Amino acid sequence: MADATDDVGGSVSEPLDLVRLSLDEIVFVKLRGDRELKGRLHAYDSHCNLILGEVEETIYSLEEDDEEGEETTKTTKKQSDMLFVRGKSIDISPPGHSNILQAIQLFSFHHSRAHDDPVLAEIESYYTAMGTRIKQTPQERRKGELALSDFSDYVEKQQQKSRTKSILMPPRDRGYSSSSRSTRPSMGEDHDELAIIDHLGLSDTPSQVRLKEWLLDKSEDARATLQQLTGLVQARVDEGHGETLFDLGVEDNGESMDFTREDWDLALGRIVEAAHTLNSDVRVLLTFNVGGAEEAETKHDKDLSCHGKLLIRKTPATLEDVIETRIAVVGNVDAGKSTMLGVLVKGGLDDGRGKARINLFRHKHEIESGRTSSVGMEIMGFDTHGDIVTSSVPGRKLTWGEIGTRSAKVISFTDLAGHEKYLRTTVFGLLSSSPNYCLLMVAANNGLIGMSKEHLGIALALNVPIMVVITKIDICPPQILDQTITQLTRILKSPGARKIPVFIKSHAETVTTATQFVSQRICPIFQVSNVTGEGLPFVRTFLNILPHHGHYDADASFEFHVNDTFSVPFVGTVVSGVVKSGVIHSGDNVIIGPDSLGQFTTTAIRSIERKRIQVPVAAAGQSASFALKRVRRKEVRKGMVVLPAPLANTPSFQAPRVYREFVAEVLILSHATTIRPKYQAMLHVGPVSQTCAIIDIDREYIRTGDRATVAFRFVQRPEFLSVGERILFREGPMFSCHHAGANSVQTIDSGGNRVEVVIMPASSIQGEQYSNLRKHLDDLSHELGRLSRGDSPLWIVLAVSSGVCAALNGVFAKLTTTALTSNLSAAIASFFSLDVHNKIVDLAVRGFFFGMNLLFNAAMWALFTAALTKGDSTTRVSIVNVSANFVVTALLGWMMFGERLPPLWWVGAGLLAVGNVVIGRREDGEDVDAPI
Repeated sequence: MADATDDVGGSVSEPLDLVRLSLDEIVFVKLRGDRELKGRLHAYDSHCNLILGEVEETIYSLEEDDEEGEETTKTTKKQSDMLFVRGKSIDISPPGHSNILQAIQLFSFHHSRAHDDPVLAEIESYYTAMGTRIKQTPQERRKGELALSDFSDYVEKQQQKSRTKSILMPPRDRGYSSSSRSTRPSMGEDHDELAIIDHLGLSDTPSQVRLKEWLLDKSEDARATLQQLTGLVQARVDEGHGETLFDLGVEDNGESMDFTREDWDLALGRIVEAAHTLNSDVRVLLTFNVGGAEEAETKHDKDLSCHGKLLIRKTPATLEDVIETRIAVVGNVDAGKSTMLGVLVKGGLDDGRGKARINLFRHKHEIESGRTSSVGMEIMGFDTHGDIVTSSVPGRKLTWGEIGTRSAKVISFTDLAGHEKYLRTTVFGLLSSSPNYCLLMVAANNGLIGMSKEHLGIALALNVPIMVVITKIDICPPQILDQTITQLTRILKSPGARKIPVFIKSHAETVTTATQFVSQRICPIFQVSNVTGEGLPFVRTFLNILPHHGHYDADASFEFHVNDTFSVPFVGTVVSGVVKSGVIHSGDNVIIGPDSLGQFTTTAIRSIERKRIQVPVAAAGQSASFALKRVRRKEVRKGMVVLPAPLANTPSFQAPRVYREFVAEVLILSHATTIRPKYQAMLHVGPVSQTCAIIDIDREYIRTGDRATVAFRFVQRPEFLSVGERILFREGPMFSCHHAGANSVQTIDSGGNRVEVVIMPASSIQGEQYSNLRKHLDDLSHELGRLSRGDSPLWIVLAVSSGVCAALNGVFAKLTTTALTSNLSAAIASFFSLDVHNKIVDLAVRGFFFGMNLLFNAAMWALFTAALTKGDSTTRVSIVNVSANFVVTALLGWMMFGERLPPLWWVGAGLLAVGNVVIGRREDGEDVDAPI
């Protein structure tokens, strides 16, 4: 990196900090790919997009010395006047600069003010475009850069005005906003502009009220500042849906508070007192320079201040306030999924023969075979102090009701099957349970094999955060474990996954990684043994402080997706699933459907249960079970939805629209052959699993890596769909990913009438998450397409080369026995003044030809096998191979042996070509009677 002390006509900044960074300052930016930039900052935004001037680019590369065999670092310098740096290319944590970007704050605009100023309106539209992360055209990019430059001028002017004023700002913590904001003094005519600057965190004037003053206040106003501190804790707990992680000893901008041990004790006591006011408990997770059981080693000897991380968790007032996190457990067969869950939930260890997994099995054949074949459910509870809720009696497993009533946070595990023949059940469980996280289990002695790769691909396609647990490390040799780690790291770092593997080996790494797991780029990896217990405490700690993930709208209309049905004696029909949006109360009238005709049935909620505990209400994001009135079990099925019933005073109520046909944007992740209309496979969308047929495509055919707009038709019955839902289209282990959404969709309603439904583009519906998923799937499909694409010319070259080798094989075989070889032997003998009938020369020539025959025969089969591996169709490879052999053999025979090509040869060649084309078209699924 360029020397930070090299002044280029201005003040030199510390490593890049977008919260307290001033414009027109020299900054150093670390880019991915061993590139570094040094330049003057002209403008920036919340997505780390920068405009730099006077740019000096340094590229590092390794070169090997031919004489000494050593690698040396070579630097290349480039100069440019102006450069636009996309935020995606910035390396957030380069080596040697751990505090770079340590206090990034995402900022937003006040809509009521933004439209009053043309500059802010332009910037807001620019941020909207940048937030979606859609690939921009050159015109759009230039427009965005212009808007960014305008905004930089505006901010610079306001900063100059605000330098002479004192601004009172409440303390902020990263990612959270305080609800106890102090009253801002009057700022005169510039009040609105300065308020925006303060909201963006761009003011150069430091705030006069800091969190440290609230924590260490010993004055007469200590009670008042305690109330303000309580308001801050309340805001953070509400933001975290009932819990939060608090960095004690660190200011909101990342600066150290320089606590002594006495300061730490006083601040901790104030936080505990504020938390108790909110009926919450505090647990110290990690400390530095404090001492105690949670003490961690400091990375820098100069860091002598006391600081640490606290877990603040609120005691739920009612059972419906319990925090719930859903985790889908996937992995290959015999990876130890059920055993791991049994050990985590029960609290003991396994005996090495599967004793811990018995309680998770639902069927007799699962117990006998030791393999899960259904969707198993298990829960794990934590109290307000972060301790696991277990029985005081060793070996006794608590019931769900006992865990639910004693827990403040519940982890719901969905144990899925790992065998290939249960893939449909696994995909259904993965989509229907709406998991917040995915736990991938990998056996240390087997590695990432079989269905593990399929499960990883599905989780990536669904954009679910992934964590990995390597099991059976107690029986795995060290060299095999190293191979598994190397393989796992390579796959996670590949362009298809784009994950950052983080191996958890200490308590400090566990806490730090859990707090940063909101970034989906991070993939924590644990190494555990269910027999010895090694690594299990790290997993339990990680699950305890796992942050909330997912967005659910409790204010929207109620929508509940059914993923299972039951018939309970003395209760009636019960449906279970996940509340997608809204709130429902016991006794509310609802409708459930659609049935085979697309109709909905009116019913009512008899009772509601969560984790087998009866509750009066269920809200968005919670899994629940409903007992329904006046409905038989045979009338309900998986994949139905429960919606609010119309009110009595709304006679014009229209039933929810269901779809027999729909249009989706398709991205083929992996498929062996081409896909054309009339192709049928299994479609999964949420809890819906049904065979679907392709009725139309916006092109002739699609294959691996292609993106297209496709029209689908359900084969059995219509289904309830929503715009923007993620869809998996599966045939065996091969997948494609879709989004149900387009500018306009032709559908068929329950009455069989074709209607036109106008829908907003999916990008505007899902915003940045949808755009990130599109980019993620594009990278995944590019990687898969690079490995399995059949349209690459490589297989054609291999097939043609195999045919040529086959022709040469035949030529040399003929030369071994023909009289032409005798004439060649006599010529060679005469050249060396030997007897023309010398047998040794004749045998040597024929032996050479025989050796060439064997050589080209081996090359023919090797090239043919390689062509079959690279090609997407055995018939196509054979067609090219036979045709090349047919043509080259005829040409060589005519050139070397004077063989003529009679008319029948041309007739045979034509018939062979027509027959091969017909066979190839039949394999691709085309109509053979169609014109060629």
